[in-house]
Amino acid sequence: MNTKFSVAGVVHWKEQAHKYLVQGQYDLATNFYEKAIAAEPEMKSHYWHLGLLLLLQGQETEAQTTWLMGMVETEEQQISLLTIELLEVLETEAKRREELADYQVAWVIRNHIREINPSEINNLLQIIQLSIYCGTYKGEDLINLGVIEALQSEADIEVKSNLLIQILQNLLKVPQLSPEKQEFARVCLVYIQNSEEFADVAQKLKVMELIAKVYNRGKVEKAIANQLQAYQKSSQQERHKYYDRTRNYPVLRERFIEAKVPVEDRQIDLEDFEKWLEEFPEINQFYSGWSDVHIEKCLEHYLTYKFLDISKKDVHIDVAACSSIWANILIQHGIAAYRLDLTYPLGINGNQIGADAGNTKLPSGFASTMSLHCAYETFEGDADIRFIHEAKRVLTEKGRLAIIPLYTDKTYFIMSSPYADLSEIELDSGAIRVWRED
Repeated sequence: MNTKFSVAGVVHWKEQAHKYLVQGQYDLATNFYEKAIAAEPEMKSHYWHLGLLLLLQGQETEAQTTWLMGMVETEEQQISLLTIELLEVLETEAKRREELADYQVAWVIRNHIREINPSEINNLLQIIQLSIYCGTYKGEDLINLGVIEALQSEADIEVKSNLLIQILQNLLKVPQLSPEKQEFARVCLVYIQNSEEFADVAQKLKVMELIAKVYNRGKVEKAIANQLQAYQKSSQQERHKYYDRTRNYPVLRERFIEAKVPVEDRQIDLEDFEKWLEEFPEINQFYSGWSDVHIEKCLEHYLTYKFLDISKKDVHIDVAACSSIWANILIQHGIAAYRLDLTYPLGINGNQIGADAGNTKLPSGFASTMSLHCAYETFEGDADIRFIHEAKRVLTEKGRLAIIPLYTDKTYFIMSSPYADLSEIELDSGAIRVWRED
């Protein structure tokens, strides 16, 4: 490269250097800028681009040194202008990488922008966004990067509204526990209430609704984080596997007998079970992807079918059915069947019943058989007792009810997952909390 550049020559080599940059041939582009600096050391932009190219090659220290060299022997009043020029070069490349979905490289560039200008709120938000895309986001990033502090400061900042909305939306998709979402949502709410960018009432209401979702998600995740700490500190007697190991079934059996509850010992007819699975291939197929509980779930429905002696003369209700297809399978086999759950729309809609199992509003004698599969133990408070009374009313005089499995123990405990929000759930009087370990 000649020491003197014509305008056409400068345009040509810069275009060629940019072409190499786009193609990822950083060494060739680097060669152009090294020669340019040798020829025109006073041209500060050469240092900015050379430093960027070194950064893209993983030479972060060398990149920073190159940028500093561009600032050497510069009057103090010019430093801020040169810094703006450098930031523009880095910002341009970061945006290009984001458009290419090259999020990891964009994240690296934006973190160097942060080192140069740590208070630029939109760059900080972009780093959060890129962290989410890269799968490296951690809740504390909102605090450590100074995002929350910047949003709640009294400084005159201008946040890109679309960027803020995108981050709020993406935070709802983040699987990691992030209690910081709650505080982030709170400061976002304060910001948009005072920001002219959200002057449109409809847009403001929409964003406020989104913020409320993030706030509530953060609230839940904060509760779960506290529960996980409690779980980690809990004793063996506060964990369910302790009771699995120490449960005395003969003693429990005697307690049923003492309470005048008939107890019969039965063995599973494996050959009959296999024949039943052939007769009901739908249930086998439905649970085939349930790994180690595949056979267990099939067995539950087999026992229900056999012990209730379900036939085409019956009207069956699958209670607390949720997403179960048991009722639909029975219908396919010519049996009138309904699925009942508290989450369904209220009332009878086709074969779906939306109701509280303890207060169904169904006519007396509506059904001849009812079943619950892995459901009765989830009934909170007095819901289990209310259901038994309601089942007696809803069933015909010779109606049959199956609860499979029926969990019993000598200790009165409520088994809960530390990963479920329990902040608004009260323990039954006299019960202790036991953590699930599965």
